[in-house]
Amino acid sequence: MSRTSCLITCALFFVLLSCLSAIAQTGSLEGYHIRYNDVLDISVFANPDLHKQAVVPPDGIISFALIGEVSVMGLTTRELEEKLETLYTKFLVNPVVSVSLGMFEAKKVYLIGEVHNPGPIPYDSTRTLADYLILCGGTTPNANLKKCMIIRAGTTDLREEVNLKKFVQEGQRFEIPIYPEDTVYIPRRSPYIVSGWAEWSQFLNIILGVTTLYLIFSRN
Repeated sequence: MSRTSCLITCALFFVLLSCLSAIAQTGSLEGYHIRYNDVLDISVFANPDLHKQAVVPPDGIISFALIGEVSVMGLTTRELEEKLETLYTKFLVNPVVSVSLGMFEAKKVYLIGEVHNPGPIPYDSTRTLADYLILCGGTTPNANLKKCMIIRAGTTDLREEVNLKKFVQEGQRFEIPIYPEDTVYIPRRSPYIVSGWAEWSQFLNIILGVTTLYLIFSRN
């Protein structure tokens, strides 16, 4: 084989490797939807001033030059490219936008308090609060279902209190969205809380008994 033929063969081989690598990377991202805390690298062909790298905030809205604020949450990278190209069309001629994910992180949701298996659970954008409670084995008998607390990540003091007992009584699934790094806290029910006629009867008997003893001793 001549030197020229060898060089051509090697060149074709490396081109093939590059193509296979690109296909593999595309396949690994297929179906992935942009989520909170993802790092996006966005560039517009022939417009270096419009290049932007941004971390997706909790509300999923990123501010861009010329076109302003754009919601990116839940889109695939290709869908975001098409969305940005449409918006930039008002200012540029045939804009070509490229979006890549700069970082993948294993995101989690944390369940603590009165649940059977407290701890982190891998985040899945298709899951709601009900799903995560099922995955952690459900709540314990001591759980205060009226005071479920969701502590949102990436914020200083954003807490959402949920009355799970109301959902149960109404026969509804609590389809409450949960975001990456959120913490779900189920507090312990107070031992002094009574409910139902039987418990109230016992409670009143105790009070009456204590009152009677007090009166007896106070007369002596």
